[in-house]
Amino acid sequence: MIEKEDSMEMVLNKKAVEELAEQLQPCVKKFSIPSLKSIVFEIVKTDVKDSEENIVETIG
Repeated sequence: MIEKEDSMEMVLNKKAVEELAEQLQPCVKKFSIPSLKSIVFEIVKTDVKDSEENIVETIG
């Protein structure tokens, strides 16, 4: 794992990628995967805005 000031990079094996892909859906939730039990992933609500700051889509 490589930590930077405002981000983090992880190198995952194929099994971890497959487990993570099964969980990734555009809905608010927290989850962990068997390959990375000590890490909790959190998907949060995100508002996508246009150039005038109008919300055009909400994800999550």
